[in-house]
Amino acid sequence: MSRSQRFLPITLLSLAASACQASAPTFRVHHAWLEGAVPAPQRVLVLPAEVAILRMSTSALEPVPELSRRVSADLESLLAEVLPGEGLAVVALPELSSEERAALEEHVLMFEAAANGSLPMPAGVPLASQDGELWWDQVVRFELELGPGLAFLAQRTGATTAVVLAGAAIEPTGGRQALSVFGSLLGGYEQISATRLNLGFVDLASGAILWAGFHADEGDWLDGADALTEREDLARILSALLAQYPGHAEFRAASAPE
Repeated sequence: MSRSQRFLPITLLSLAASACQASAPTFRVHHAWLEGAVPAPQRVLVLPAEVAILRMSTSALEPVPELSRRVSADLESLLAEVLPGEGLAVVALPELSSEERAALEEHVLMFEAAANGSLPMPAGVPLASQDGELWWDQVVRFELELGPGLAFLAQRTGATTAVVLAGAAIEPTGGRQALSVFGSLLGGYEQISATRLNLGFVDLASGAILWAGFHADEGDWLDGADALTEREDLARILSALLAQYPGHAEFRAASAPE
C-alpha cells in the first residue's frame, strides 16, 4: 500500500475528530518537559520534511512528486528562517550516508503516524464519546517516544532536538470538481479535498516527542482546503503552529478537567 493510500483515511478521520472534539488541546507537550525532567530545546536540526501533494481524480488518488518535493523544500527553508525567532539555534544537517538518511526518513514517518494517532484525539477514541475518563490521561500525560535511533545526530552536531514536519494535501482535479458540482445538484455531497500538516520537536537522545501540533483543513468544490502550494500560505500555517509553542501554561489550562 502506498503512502498516499495510507494517508487518505487517516486524514479524513483526523479532520472529523477535530470537529467533534474541539475542547481537547490542539497540541501536546511531553510530560517530562512539563515537569522539568528534560531541558527545553536549544540547538535544533530541521529534518527533511515529508509532505505529499496528492491529486484526487475521478478514479484514483495520484501523487504529484515534483510539487511534493518543492513544498517540502519550501517548508524546510521557512522553518530555518523562523525558528531563531523562537529563541532556537538552527544547526546545519551534516552529510549523511544512505543508511543514515533512511533512518531519518523512517523517523519522520514514525512521527507522522504518532501525530495522526494522537492529535487531536488519541487513536481508538470514539469520536462521539463523552466519557473523558477513558482517554483523558493520554492527553494530560503525553509521553510518545520514537526511540533513540537519531541519537547519532546529537553526537555529531551538538544539537539537542530535531524539528520534524510531515503531512499531505489532497486536492481535487477539475474533473473531480465537476462531478462534485453535479452531485450537489442531484442532492449528493462528497468531501473531495483535505490538508494535514504535523509539526514536532523530538529529543534526539531519547526520541521523546517534546511538542507536537497540527494544522488541518478540509474543503469541497465550493470551498477548497489549503493547497500547500504557495510559499505565503505555508508561512502563514507555520506561523499559526509556532504561535502555540511551547505553550506549557496553555496546555495545562486546556487539558484541565472541566
